[in-house]
Amino acid sequence: MCGATGGCAAVAAALVAPFQALIRSLEALGYAVGHPGCLSTGHMAHSLHHWGGACDLFDQTARNVTRLHQPPPTVQVALARQHGLRSGCEFRRPDCGHFEIAERRLQRYGPS
Repeated sequence: MCGATGGCAAVAAALVAPFQALIRSLEALGYAVGHPGCLSTGHMAHSLHHWGGACDLFDQTARNVTRLHQPPPTVQVALARQHGLRSGCEFRRPDCGHFEIAERRLQRYGPS
């Protein structure tokens, strides 16, 4: 999946449509998503990046820190939910700019 600025990333095949729709919605509001950080080779506890179930947008450099301007948390949460995703802004320790699959059964095991 790709943003209008040409930044592309790999996600699980079943999640291409929701993540692409999220990116289109964010760009329609005037936000540049930068180079999405999605599928990663390493594994971090509780992370969904290792199987392509999560993406960091807006050129995220650290938890809750991005290089690019991002929408307010309420907008990120609403758009994520609209596309069947979950925003990191909702986490106990917020991570705005992070988006992941919302379905609990897929969060743990990945798509079949």
